Amino acid sequence: MCESYILVAKAKDIAKKFDVEKYVQQEFDFRIRGYPKTETAPVVVHKNGKTQIRELIFSICPEWASEFPFKPTTYNARMRRYKRNKMGELVLDKDGNKITEYIYEVPTWGNSFNKGHTCLVPLTSAIESCYFGTHGGQMVQFCLENKETYYVAGLWEDWMDRTTGEVKETFTLITDDPYEAFFNAGHDRSIFIIRESAHEDWLKSKKMSGVERYNFLLENRVELPWKVETDKFLKSKWQKDTPTEEELAEIKVWRPNS
Repeated sequence: MCESYILVAKAKDIAKKFDVEKYVQQEFDFRIRGYPKTETAPVVVHKNGKTQIRELIFSICPEWASEFPFKPTTYNARMRRYKRNKMGELVLDKDGNKITEYIYEVPTWGNSFNKGHTCLVPLTSAIESCYFGTHGGQMVQFCLENKETYYVAGLWEDWMDRTTGEVKETFTLITDDPYEAFFNAGHDRSIFIIRESAHEDWLKSKKMSGVERYNFLLENRVELPWKVETDKFLKSKWQKDTPTEEELAEIKVWRPNS
């Protein structure tokens, strides 16, 4: 999962791209991690009738959660996955088949996804761990050849402390089947990029149903010219997390028009 990423960009360039009226003259140069659930990063949202760049906390906290930070892992929202019980075991239907659950059905993501709490998250490099493929045993950066900023589809949610009224603005990155470059390097899923012509609808169209929004993402997903760079080497015994041949065979690599 993309628990860490890098952003090196000028705020004014992001603001200009999305026609944001005003934003501070600031340069971003940082690595953010989702697992502390307290770090903030700039996110493009359409909120209260206008497109804005806001500093949100990386790791979404559903509005119904009883406390902040939310205990489950929430820096990535998967488009679809096989359903599991609280013990992590696969849930099967009456015929013994695996059950697929979709992002709009899962309580953690469903509220924000179905309400259109959508965002775009600027990245320079997505950082992923690789347990097979050409970069097995490494953490790698997926960036563009020119190191330009790209934008990942995401979700945001405001969580309010019912005792104090304090509001925490949070976000997550959407992930799905891996791009070919991600899979070849050794990762089983990837962040979700949509075509630039779909950015406005993704941010502003709040009246889609969950299913319609899901299909909108699938229809507008695009490939980028990825460059893979070694970030660092994993600790010893990383091989224990290497997927089996059977598990690798089940991974569906995303390709344009597939």
